[in-house]
Amino acid sequence: MANIFEKFPVSKLSKIIGEENLESIREIINLTGTSNIDPQEMYSQSFLAKIVKQNIGSSFIRNKEKMRELIDVHNPNEITEILNLLEITPGVDRNSNIAEIIRLMSQKRHQTTLSIHWDIPVFEESDSDKDKVDNIQIPRSEIPYKPLKDYQFEVLFKALNNLEHNNSRFILQMPTGSGKTRTAIEVIAHFLNTYEDSSVIWLAHSTELCDQAAECFLEILPHIATKDVNFKRHYGSHFKIDSLKDGQKIDFLCAGFQSTYSSIKKDPNSLNKHLNEKRLIIVDEAHKATAETYNKGIKSFFNNQSKVMGLTATPGRSFNQLNSAEENKKLTEFFFDEIVSFEPPEGKSAIAYLRDKEILAQAKLEVLKTQTTKTLTPLELSKISDELEIPRNILVAIGKDNIRNAEIILKIEKLVKEREFKSIIYFATSLEQSKLISQLLSFKGIKSIHIDGGTPSIIREQGIKQFRSQEVEVLCNYEVLATGFDAPLVDCVFIARPTASVILYSQMIGRGLRGPKIGGKKKCLIVNVRDNFTNFPSIENMYEVFEDYWV
Repeated sequence: MANIFEKFPVSKLSKIIGEENLESIREIINLTGTSNIDPQEMYSQSFLAKIVKQNIGSSFIRNKEKMRELIDVHNPNEITEILNLLEITPGVDRNSNIAEIIRLMSQKRHQTTLSIHWDIPVFEESDSDKDKVDNIQIPRSEIPYKPLKDYQFEVLFKALNNLEHNNSRFILQMPTGSGKTRTAIEVIAHFLNTYEDSSVIWLAHSTELCDQAAECFLEILPHIATKDVNFKRHYGSHFKIDSLKDGQKIDFLCAGFQSTYSSIKKDPNSLNKHLNEKRLIIVDEAHKATAETYNKGIKSFFNNQSKVMGLTATPGRSFNQLNSAEENKKLTEFFFDEIVSFEPPEGKSAIAYLRDKEILAQAKLEVLKTQTTKTLTPLELSKISDELEIPRNILVAIGKDNIRNAEIILKIEKLVKEREFKSIIYFATSLEQSKLISQLLSFKGIKSIHIDGGTPSIIREQGIKQFRSQEVEVLCNYEVLATGFDAPLVDCVFIARPTASVILYSQMIGRGLRGPKIGGKKKCLIVNVRDNFTNFPSIENMYEVFEDYWV
């Protein structure tokens, strides 16, 4: 059926969207200009209804008061149609019928029926998570698995050689897009296969990274394991360590640093009592190993038989270039000054070697220099130094700069309409800015969707599926797709979010670096939106770390 929100008056739609948001859209439309669209069209009922359905619509079915508003706009015949769909016997009057519809909407099957009828996708946020198994015994598989590539084998053998030493610690270093997680899982499988009573603890700081590691492990291990393995998630909503029986052991524990820290704070032995004595601790994003909270989490698993393997995609020179001497010293000492990587042919960098082998895409860099100028306060500079990231209040403020947003819209419009880019992933400065850019692109006739951490899982997955099939041209997001996201057809990564973090920047560009030999594109464009931070020149040094990636 037609968009149900077109039944709402313009005044109500404007209120739902927010006057401030509409004013931003109006200003940016005027700044960017429209050759075939009347800017006043943005105040039309159809356009406002489209925005509400796209960004807010699902909330109406999950909220009783909003549901009443939605049903109230229906005429008697339409109410009767809804009653028939829900298999409700009509009551004596309109109010009783509406009350009965709303009462039944607490049941998921009825929510689903009306969400289909109104073409509003709505599911509980945890639905997708129900498919993720927290605790499972993984049987070994008799089916042979595709072997690692030559450079991955080189890293694997070096890592296994290091693991032969008592209490070994080292960093496994591979460029973004070269299969670091896949190689690490092979190391883990060998460790579990070799030692009868052993446990692996994978530690990461985000749900996305934990999910990525867990899914890779569950996919690969059955093909290379020589024994059954007990697997456990312990992060995000998967926080059920108390559900384990006394004496039950975990062979592979995929855990978030925060969940781990919470558990050991409550009971220092809550996790250790379920682990075997022979242990391999994996620290995803090795640079975090020396931070106080993370360091406590790692050391909580230490015993006289524990070994530690850190993972990083950061180019080697970046630590020396960006960190203080004290930070570099701490990191080096923690991992016993051992780095495992592969050696490219003489005269070639690792990046050039992988690009020639078509493991990595040929990445071209374009810089969009904005008119935005920002001078950081001493407190803000201190926070950046402590957290290796630009404070959120600065990112939010930059995201409200409509001149900057207009420049971004014009650039994306040119990429799509003149240069025919079909799969652009956009990294926003804030949740609000991601939504705004998506709405503006839709107004401009560019197929775009927005997702963030609060987007219901099924809706998020549907949007990503549309993006992967190129039904959607621009996928706007905030803090959800830098890690654990795979879309091989991405031909442009558009980074509007300034960052002081080499790791975060590496993760963002990594979404477009997959080459044709591993299912990706031959070429990819990286667009950096660069603002003028007058007293923070080191941000330019951070970008220089990645010069080897560009052709």
